[in-house]
Amino acid sequence: MFAEFNKSLQGMLQLKQGSSFWELSSFVVSPQAQGQGIGRDMLRQSKQFVDLPLYLRVKRDNPAKRLYESEGFQTDCLSDGRYYMKYLK
Repeated sequence: MFAEFNKSLQGMLQLKQGSSFWELSSFVVSPQAQGQGIGRDMLRQSKQFVDLPLYLRVKRDNPAKRLYESEGFQTDCLSDGRYYMKYLK
């Protein structure tokens, strides 16, 4: 999934399907587009698409963790300085 504004790429989100889950494997919003709701919109669209649990990893110091929590993701565990989070429909 891509987000564009004025013919400029502002964000990208990639999902990978496993046998019993989905993984948000890549999620990037350009620095100039952060804080404008682009990431939240992309995340919400991906949650509507999946029909199985959705997992992601986020570094311990990444402020995006708050976004994930506000969108219903729960911390599963902490390992190697990363939070492993899941979203269940």
